[in-house]
Amino acid sequence: MDMQNFEGAVNAILAVLPNRETDLARLVRLITAAAYPTITVIGKYNHGKSRLLNELIGHDIFSVADKRETIHLAEHIHQNISWLDAPGLDADVAAVDDDYAFNAIWTQADIRLFVHSIREGELDAIEHQLLQQLVSDFQTSQRQTLLVLTQLDQMPDQQVLAHIQQSIRDQIPDLDALSVSATRHRQGVENSKPLLVEKSGIVGLQQAIELAISQVPNARRHEKNQLFSGMQQQLTQLQTELAQTQQKLQHIQQQQRQDFDERLIKILDKIREDLHRFWILQVRMMHLYPIHLPPCLKIPQVNSNAPKSRLPIRVPVLILIVILFVMVWWDCLKISKRMSKVWIPSSLLSLVFQ
Repeated sequence: MDMQNFEGAVNAILAVLPNRETDLARLVRLITAAAYPTITVIGKYNHGKSRLLNELIGHDIFSVADKRETIHLAEHIHQNISWLDAPGLDADVAAVDDDYAFNAIWTQADIRLFVHSIREGELDAIEHQLLQQLVSDFQTSQRQTLLVLTQLDQMPDQQVLAHIQQSIRDQIPDLDALSVSATRHRQGVENSKPLLVEKSGIVGLQQAIELAISQVPNARRHEKNQLFSGMQQQLTQLQTELAQTQQKLQHIQQQQRQDFDERLIKILDKIREDLHRFWILQVRMMHLYPIHLPPCLKIPQVNSNAPKSRLPIRVPVLILIVILFVMVWWDCLKISKRMSKVWIPSSLLSLVFQ
C-alpha cells in the first residue's frame, strides 16, 4: 500500500475511533519507524537534560545554558540511536511546547529517560503524575522508563542526599532511580581520572540504557500487537453495536409500516362507509325533494343488471388520503436516514497494518 492510500486508511479509521488518536499515531510510528531505537529525554526546565545528553553521546550536541534553550524537539542520531531532547515540562506558555513533549513521550519514544535534579528535592506533583503514567504504560506496552537523578555533585551533604533518594523511592517504588553527575563525568574524562568517571554514575546509566536498547525489538513487537488487537476489538464491538442498532431500526420501520397500513385500511373503510351512507341519503332526498342538480352532482344511471362497481371517490377524499400517506412516509424516511450510517470494518484495519 502506497503512502497516500495508507494515510487515507488511517484517517478513515481515526474518523471512526477518534479517542484512539494517540494509539493510532504510535502504531503508525511503529510501522514506519527506522530500525534504530528512539530515546527521549524528558524533565523539567533547568534540570540538566541537555548536559546529560551530551555526556551520554560524548559530544556537545545539545545546547546548555541557564536560560531556556530547548523550545522544540531537538534530535540527534548517534551510533544508530535517535536521541530526542524534549522541551521542559513546565516551560510552556502557549501549550505548543507541551505538544512537542507529548509527541516525544508517547508517540516517538522507545525508551524514556526521566530527568530530575536531585537538588530540587523529591518529585513534585507534575513529575509524580507523569511517572505514574509511564510506569502504567510499561505494563501494557513494555516501553521502559529510566529515572535519572542529575546534578549529584551539587549535594555535598550525604545525609540530605540519602533522605531525598529514599523519598523518591517511596514516591515511585516501581522504578530504580539512578543518581548521576554530568559535571563529574566531564571532569573525569578531560583530566583522565577514572575514579571520578566511576563516581559520576554515567557508566552505570550507560549500561542500563544498553540493556533497555537490547529489549526494544521485542517491546516493539509486543506493543504493535497490543495496539492492533485493541483497536481491532474496538472496531468489532462498534460494528456489532451498529448492526444491533440497524436491526432495531429495521424492526421499528416494519412496525410503523404495518401500523400505517392498518390505519390506512381503517380510514379507507370508514370513508367507504361514509360515502355509501351519503349516496343513500342523497338518493332518498332526491326522491322526496326532486331538484335540478348540477352535472357534477348528478348520480349516473346504472344498469341494475350490470355488475356493481365501487362508488367514485371525490377529490377532497383523495387529497386526504395523499396527505396521510405523505405524513407516514416522511416518518419512515427519517428512520431510514438513521440507518444509513457507515462504519469502518475491522478488516480495513487488518488491510492497513498487515
